[in-house]
Amino acid sequence: MRSKRAHLQYQLFILPAFLLFTVFVIAPLVLCIFYSFTDYSVGKAVSFVGLKNFGAVIRDSMVRDSIGFTLVFAVVTTIVITILALVLAILFTKPCYTGKLQRAIFYFPSCISLMVAGYAWRNLLASDKSGLINQIIMRFGGKPIQWLSTPLGAQISVILVAIWIDLGWCATLFFTYIQSIDQDLYEVAILEGANAFQKAWYVTIPMIWPAVVVNLTLLLSQGLKVYEIPQSLTQGGPMKATYTITHAILVRGVTEWDFGTASATGVVIFLITTVLCILQMKLAEREV
Repeated sequence: MRSKRAHLQYQLFILPAFLLFTVFVIAPLVLCIFYSFTDYSVGKAVSFVGLKNFGAVIRDSMVRDSIGFTLVFAVVTTIVITILALVLAILFTKPCYTGKLQRAIFYFPSCISLMVAGYAWRNLLASDKSGLINQIIMRFGGKPIQWLSTPLGAQISVILVAIWIDLGWCATLFFTYIQSIDQDLYEVAILEGANAFQKAWYVTIPMIWPAVVVNLTLLLSQGLKVYEIPQSLTQGGPMKATYTITHAILVRGVTEWDFGTASATGVVIFLITTVLCILQMKLAEREV
């Protein structure tokens, strides 16, 4: 009897969070799926159109290009941040008088608003002579670089800024896990003649693998939903080169009021995100 009462209490505690999740996540998702099969728009009667909206999404060059850049952004930032964060976390474990200061400096960018960070880097990376980075380059005799004026340069800049923002947070996460590793494991590895790389590969990474999996999942899902960084840094330009899938949804839904196509685009990216996250988690499974 007591166990049933305790179980009921647990369910009551979960109920508010479940209701909020249902109202703000499940219900919008269901409505999005429903509207993706209709021609719903403001001031227009809703009628069922089947897969017509999904066909429009496939034929829409802006949506295709935005999906392509979003996938590249998500995959590249996830891989690069994870690798660099692992290296940084291992370096953080080395004795150093300024170790805490170094960790604070690397962690600081993750505390900044994404929009604020994007606008700050927009001034630093200005393609003309007013950009601080170009001024430094010219001071040493170089020529100004078109950081944000060319499609490729803008895409690379967006990716680099995203790496700068999330690198410190991920490195701190890994560093925290590394601190909990039994030092006896490293002593055994040293006795076996392991070098620094072998200790990291055979001891450190397997022991913090759960953190690596969590990090990969968060970065991948975050990368597929990115909007603030390219919007503040390049406003999706030049020539829509840094448009993400969120930009495409906003253009079709908010600007053009074509909610059916926008909903279909949202469903497509939802399916892509789900498949990629499942594949990533399957590939990340390993025995420690």
